[in-house]
Amino acid sequence: MRIGKAGGTWRFAKQGARYGARRGARHNALFHSQPFAVWRFLGFLFLVIGAGRAKATHRADFFDVSKRPTIVFHKGGMTWTLRNQAVERTVRFDAKAGALTPVSFRDLRHGHDLHSLAASEATFAFQSALMEPPKPLFGWRRLTVEPPTNWRASAFDDAGWQPVTLPLTRPKPDSESKTWWLRAAIPADRMTPGHAYALLFDHALTGNAEVYFDGVLAAKIGPSEALQANFAQIDLTPQTRVVALKLTGGERTFGVGNPVSVAEVGSAPPNLDLTGDWKYLIHTINAGEEGSQILTITLTGLNRYDGFDLDVSYQIYPGEEPTIAKWFAFNSHRQTRFLIEQVTYDRWAMPGAHCETQAFAGTGFAASDVGSRAGILTAVVSPLGASERGAKDGARIASSAPIGAIESAPEGQIVAPTLRPYYQIKPTTPQTLPKSLTACYHGPPA
Repeated sequence: MRIGKAGGTWRFAKQGARYGARRGARHNALFHSQPFAVWRFLGFLFLVIGAGRAKATHRADFFDVSKRPTIVFHKGGMTWTLRNQAVERTVRFDAKAGALTPVSFRDLRHGHDLHSLAASEATFAFQSALMEPPKPLFGWRRLTVEPPTNWRASAFDDAGWQPVTLPLTRPKPDSESKTWWLRAAIPADRMTPGHAYALLFDHALTGNAEVYFDGVLAAKIGPSEALQANFAQIDLTPQTRVVALKLTGGERTFGVGNPVSVAEVGSAPPNLDLTGDWKYLIHTINAGEEGSQILTITLTGLNRYDGFDLDVSYQIYPGEEPTIAKWFAFNSHRQTRFLIEQVTYDRWAMPGAHCETQAFAGTGFAASDVGSRAGILTAVVSPLGASERGAKDGARIASSAPIGAIESAPEGQIVAPTLRPYYQIKPTTPQTLPKSLTACYHGPPA
């Protein structure tokens, strides 16, 4: 993670990699019986789209696939519409702004829309590559009772705090939360003026953390939902002298499970979206597996995105399958190397003001409006993906419910298919990212 301003937030969200693969009843029983068997549909999605090895007869076990899907390009409005008997999705390229933006996603069979809250059809967050092996930061001191309010300041006297060596964790506590305060000084000769550095937490944090540099909040870090997600990289200036942490744990092990390190880093480009500074080059429509159609829109960057090429691809399946897949291929012609930290495919509003939701093992997520039973299903076909719940302002909402349990979603929540790949981008080496899946359905979430 790269955080370049105080108060930034980094959110752990990588999910486990186990996907369901059960075959269910045929189309009529699946979509017209009550309750709707969402877990079967997710199993089907991962089987025939995620694995990519299923036969056409498997798809026909779930849906009427007799009619081919269509992709229509309207040159005057620069819109593309993907449509089958179940769903319709439209996107538009604004040539004046250089933006690829969502227009609509409709459930044709039940007459409701999914509402996109995204300003464009993609956002990418980048991270600087390391220029040297990380070097652990030593000299930590800890306090377990609340300190004075100026405890985070660089000039604060922590001589009375307990010296500790990382890693330092505690076992799962009782139901009450507990807080630790930690401080460490960075040696004056550790960082060279004019160079860029970062503070690294590599599988180090298991609770909630506030990170301060010389008394200024640098980041808030939430707990990991999978061990491989537990990594954070926070920009650090050579002038920084004191790192201070406030760690809060609940009903889980918490603390600092690995050393906290400092490393010199390279440069990373600004984060990328599709709200402007793109030029449309070409689009292609090709036949995909099992009667599907694939639309690929090729863009090249201008101004702030000069040197970048991006393919945005969509796939729609035949008949009454209510799923549209989406993915990207990114290529950089810049000479610097950097990492893709996070990709957000879409940001969807919950399908109603009062929704029931259910998270599934892996990345699957379902939400259904209690009144209308309009529903949305999302997933990312990768163990590095997530269907991340959040608020409209972008803050992540962590669920306390176990996998498979039904929760209520307060009004104003969203779900965003995301990927945190940490792929290193090398010049002129295209990187194709995994598919995300969005589907409409009608029924409860389980």
